[in-house]
Amino acid sequence: VDYQILINGEAPIRLIRQPNGQFTASKAISKTAIYTVGYGHDKTLPGIYSLSVNKDQPPKVRIVEPNKSLVELARSAEPRFTAKALVSDDFAISEVKILASVAKGSGEAVKFRDEVFSFDHKTEQAHADLYSKEWELKSLNMEPGDEVYFTVVASDNKASGGQEGRSGTVIVRWLDDEEAGIAAEGIVLNFVAEYFRSQRQIIIETEQLIADK
Repeated sequence: VDYQILINGEAPIRLIRQPNGQFTASKAISKTAIYTVGYGHDKTLPGIYSLSVNKDQPPKVRIVEPNKSLVELARSAEPRFTAKALVSDDFAISEVKILASVAKGSGEAVKFRDEVFSFDHKTEQAHADLYSKEWELKSLNMEPGDEVYFTVVASDNKASGGQEGRSGTVIVRWLDDEEAGIAAEGIVLNFVAEYFRSQRQIIIETEQLIADK
């Protein structure tokens, strides 16, 4: 006896018997539908079944370390930090990368250098994978007074074109003598008004908005 899947009155899809006695069929569908199982020329088995199609969602990306969007390292501090991000998707992730921009100079003389990095490690977890990277500012050719901005971008495996998910942007500043002093307790004291210190951030965010548009 030949068995078929009948979906919303479309052409029957033949069920193929496997060695283990089960029947299988395959078809790409793009919308929710109902189906029945037919056999012979015009007979159907009891029961009506449903196929549910859920819209593929873009990846979710969240930076968990550093746990704030602005990190300031004193000139005398060890010029390194750890970045960790949680990445999840409703189906599968195809790529995770870090978009970074190093800013050198100040005012109209500020120059940016864009680079793409990969994470050092990936730890699989139940609901989201944890990605981590150890950053060495000197390996980025940075020196006191420079800043690095980075965002984590993840792409999924959607067949019709991968979707992207982005984290927020984290700014890491390596302060120089003109920008900061260290109190007896080791607290960083900022001497430059935030209005002027945020010039680079405004430029970075404006360029990103233009690119996104």
